[in-house]
Amino acid sequence: MSDHFAPTFEIMAWYVVRTRSGDEYKAKQALEKQVEVFKKEAFFEKVIIPEEKITELVKGEKIIKKHVFLPGHLFIKMILDEKMWHLVKNTPKILGFIGNQLKPSPISEQEVEEVMLRIAERESKPRFVIGEKARVKEGPFYGFVGPVSTIDPAKGVIGISVNVFERPLVLTIEWNNVEKIEEEKSWQKKKSKENLSSKL
Repeated sequence: MSDHFAPTFEIMAWYVVRTRSGDEYKAKQALEKQVEVFKKEAFFEKVIIPEEKITELVKGEKIIKKHVFLPGHLFIKMILDEKMWHLVKNTPKILGFIGNQLKPSPISEQEVEEVMLRIAERESKPRFVIGEKARVKEGPFYGFVGPVSTIDPAKGVIGISVNVFERPLVLTIEWNNVEKIEEEKSWQKKKSKENLSSKL
């Protein structure tokens, strides 16, 4: 290892490591524990899981959950020397560095900021909630209405459960081609009925 390793000369830089999909939080906790146990805080500035907030409808209540934006990846800002390479590489749930395993290349601050900006842009868009109704506003399924069943922020699509020829089907539609349907309040329904009665 020593003959191939390229030190960073005590410069903090961003590196990307791989984990198994679904193990991102466990890997982050394990690494932070390793850093604490071996008292290497001076070598690590940040450990980030690129994530965004997703709202879901659970038993009639809106619940905010975190969704991993880049499954299987951690961003680490650290000073990388041979000892720190081993510390990271031997951390449970971490599979290794992205790129050359013996000489990992750092990514720029700008690349990290671009990822975080993309997440911020997604979070600023109209948020769909699992369980709420939505309508397809463009394409061959124009006008179809159904509850949102799945949300895939990374691909920018949602699944809407509908009936086509009396058979259940989940339509995978891009966010831009779907609009929310606000549920009528009880007083609005009552007023609609009164207006209809007055016309009869």
